[in-house]
Amino acid sequence: MARSATVSAKPGVETKFKGASDHLRSAARELHKAISDAAAKRSGATKADIAALIEKAETVAQMARASIQAEQGIQARHLSDAVTHLEATQATLS
Repeated sequence: MARSATVSAKPGVETKFKGASDHLRSAARELHKAISDAAAKRSGATKADIAALIEKAETVAQMARASIQAEQGIQARHLSDAVTHLEATQATLS
């Protein structure tokens, strides 16, 4: 009877991703607040306010891209480890 292989995430991986995710969420909230504040000012929003909003939006987008790329890298390593484990198991059973 074949045994099923299980692959679990390395300790701390979920914690790192959760921390990055929380940081990204916090930055998005700050951006939303800044946009809301600027909208409340309406025509009183200055060119500097708008430039600051654009900069915050770009920063949040960069953080999101970095977070996604990091998570993709982690998942690729897990998948590679799983394939290696399955190949080793197959070789043992053959």
